[in-house]
Amino acid sequence: MYRLPFGISRLDEMVAGGAPAGSVVLLSGEAGAGAREFMQTVAVMNGLAVTDHELFKRHYGCLATDTRLPETISYLTVTADPAAVRSEIGLWMNTTLAEAGLERVRLCSVASAVFRDSRVPQHWYDDSEATRNDDPSGEPTELLAALCRRLTNYAPNGLVIIDSLSDLVAAAAGIDWSEISVLLHGLRTAAHRWGSLLLVRVSPDTLVPTEHGRLVDACSATITFEWTTNGSTRARTFVIQAFRGVLSGLPAERLVRFETDLSETGFHISDVRKIR
Repeated sequence: MYRLPFGISRLDEMVAGGAPAGSVVLLSGEAGAGAREFMQTVAVMNGLAVTDHELFKRHYGCLATDTRLPETISYLTVTADPAAVRSEIGLWMNTTLAEAGLERVRLCSVASAVFRDSRVPQHWYDDSEATRNDDPSGEPTELLAALCRRLTNYAPNGLVIIDSLSDLVAAAAGIDWSEISVLLHGLRTAAHRWGSLLLVRVSPDTLVPTEHGRLVDACSATITFEWTTNGSTRARTFVIQAFRGVLSGLPAERLVRFETDLSETGFHISDVRKIR
């Protein structure tokens, strides 16, 4: 089975080139611990591999033999405006890297379905005439239906990043929690058929332990991003908590918690600072 790269060289090296095609990866991150920057780096670097191969090679290296780049890259936000996501990436990443990588990234949102029946004024989140005219474009008005339609259109043979499941759960207040879990189980089945890689971010602080556990069980893999404290200093850390078909083959030295860094070239996993 071929793999799709995360675009983060240290991680791809750890997991034999990337995630097996058909994987749904849960990114469970404490606030500010790096999960969002991880996703954004994945999007930019996968795009950069196509738009500027030499720049990609300089910052990443070479792809593994059995690794294929995704045919499409989609960054799907639940409540944020795509332009705001682009601006956020440009604030912390090198401008050349960010702009080149994002050329290949489809930034999109289902915010209209989230806010349509709320008290939020429509012009705050959508300027389009299409939305003002009863949405003749055919976008479903129900949130989960809108999300599923986007995934069906964008995910096959591609990389899709969903930011975030916490926003989805909050917005879908009238939906039974079990439907969210079933959605992820169905998404994992579909991802296998599509040959895609899907990354789904969630904040564990917004869920009770049993809800979080169901999400972990529904996904192919879970990567955890947390803060650790040592005296008066704090460090961002990263650990692969679960990865079906992959974790059992990793040596013990790769199953520890690593410190991570954020720089203008993206999210990085330290190859020397390990927390046991």
